[in-house]
Amino acid sequence: MEFPIHGACQCGQVTYELLAAPQRVVACHCQECQKLSGAPFSVTALVSAENIRFSGK
Repeated sequence: MEFPIHGACQCGQVTYELLAAPQRVVACHCQECQKLSGAPFSVTALVSAENIRFSGK
């Protein structure tokens, strides 16, 4: 995978640039995560603050 990786929220008003691979990626299937995500599981990536940049409103 090549960095940086660029992404955005659904409407595109907030964008991000990931400068390095996440330290860890986890998938959780607990009921609280299911409620929050509206899906059978949620995925969370742990990233050092210096390795991600956000812009937008």
